[in-house]
Amino acid sequence: MNIFRPLRLIAAMLFLADFALAQTWIQTSAPTNNWRAVACSADGTKLIAVNFIDGAPQMVDTNPIYVSTNSGTTWTPTGPLTYQFDPNYNLTWDFLACSADGNKLEVTSAGALLPLSFTTNSGATWSFGGPMSWDSYAGGWAGICSSADGDKIFAVDGLFYASFDSGTTWTNPPSPMDLACIASSADGTKLIAGTEISYDGLYISTNAGASWTPSGPSNEIWGAVASSADGSKLVAAVYASSVLNNDGTDVYIGGPIYTSADSGVTWTPTAAPMTNWQSVASSADGTRLVAAVNGGPIYTSTNSGMTWGPAYVPSTNWQCVAMSADGNTMMATVQWGGVWVAQSTPSPQLNLTPSPTNIVLAWTVPSTNFGLQQSSDLVSWTDVTNSPVLNLTNLQDQVILPPCSRNSFYRLKTP
Repeated sequence: MNIFRPLRLIAAMLFLADFALAQTWIQTSAPTNNWRAVACSADGTKLIAVNFIDGAPQMVDTNPIYVSTNSGTTWTPTGPLTYQFDPNYNLTWDFLACSADGNKLEVTSAGALLPLSFTTNSGATWSFGGPMSWDSYAGGWAGICSSADGDKIFAVDGLFYASFDSGTTWTNPPSPMDLACIASSADGTKLIAGTEISYDGLYISTNAGASWTPSGPSNEIWGAVASSADGSKLVAAVYASSVLNNDGTDVYIGGPIYTSADSGVTWTPTAAPMTNWQSVASSADGTRLVAAVNGGPIYTSTNSGMTWGPAYVPSTNWQCVAMSADGNTMMATVQWGGVWVAQSTPSPQLNLTPSPTNIVLAWTVPSTNFGLQQSSDLVSWTDVTNSPVLNLTNLQDQVILPPCSRNSFYRLKTP
């Protein structure tokens, strides 16, 4: 009997089932607007979306920022509408960063010569601060990211800027030119940035931007980058690739999505389609990925980019995607459209680390609440009353218990 045919059939069925089970996308109650960026808390309950206000007739309202505290069920408008030094200047927000708890937010504008705006209370109050974006060829701020605790903030507008006190003070260390997108590890020490104008590749920093190392392929216009919580698994999506025409001029075509499993030492082009990638996001462990094409579809991967499948969403003007720490909540914004969310049931893996003094139980912060339970016989289970603490270096909930003198079993259970 030829066993390869049924094996191939089973593999194909598993591949299709993987993506069929992955998401059911729905449009949230957020109003139709010129949405640009979206971000979420680690557990996926707090969503933040920013709106580009330009006075176009398609605008439904002029609220620049919306916040949801229930995974997109309802939304509240917030954020500064006008620049404090010029009340007649309408702000146009394009980029967004969010702390793991969703309390600290930072927004930037692609408009030149504008500062950043910050909130430490999920948008209840806002303040301006930080450097003014320089009037570069790229036209102002081009990207922003933060550490999980929100203390470290990194912004690029061709140059690189860093704050280590939640935006109170800023530095402008030497960096590569023309940086256009940036992502950070959870602790803010490892950074990846992509260039836009000079097409000279990706850059990696292992010391919060104090120094940079060239990495990745060149001759690419990078659309977006993303990082796992520990900074080991990286994703870089090409917006356009530069190829030389017969007459010596540059021609720009769509490009691939690259991944690295060794903090940017080596890169591999994935099986994602060659197209103009707009945005990409990663789960905390780097296994789940979501990427969007402006004027095209959304693609997802559940195996660190080895295979990709299209999401069940319309092909439209997707602007930005984001993902919860466990990858089971995803969101996306549409230019002149809505904010969409996909949620699947998480099944977190419980990790146990014993030591002579205690036991550490940890799991990636889930997008659905789970409770820790303990048993000595696998029959009778009791709740562990110790409250989990979020480890901001790896985005895992942790419970530390004293060692047991008898057999103990642990499990995670939904309430």
